[in-house]
Amino acid sequence: MFVIILWFILSFVVASMGTDRKIGYGTLLLICLFLSPLVGLIFALASDKKKTSKDYELELLQLHSMLEKGIVAEESFERRKADLLELIKNPDGIKVISAEDKKANESLTKFYIIAIAAAMVLLLLVILFNL
Repeated sequence: MFVIILWFILSFVVASMGTDRKIGYGTLLLICLFLSPLVGLIFALASDKKKTSKDYELELLQLHSMLEKGIVAEESFERRKADLLELIKNPDGIKVISAEDKKANESLTKFYIIAIAAAMVLLLLVILFNL
């Protein structure tokens, strides 16, 4: 009983690391609960941190400096500048997704569901045979 309680506590603690990372809190919590908090910790540390609007502003300044030095072409600068200004307004980068991206997201979701189901079966087998 103590192990299960410790498992849940550690899962929530590790999942809280996901709030400022690209993997997110929910995904990390599922990984911790169904695989283990240690595996969740590895996923959290492997995931990139979310960028803030300040990060995008800094990138825009660096890009402008590169334009002045002649490292970047004007049209490349303008294209990236438009993207960065949009990201500064909306740092989460939520956009309308295309049909291709939607299809890719659906297949990834199916993969997650299968992986979670497999993890649940393994966990049930471990619980049944350890009792």
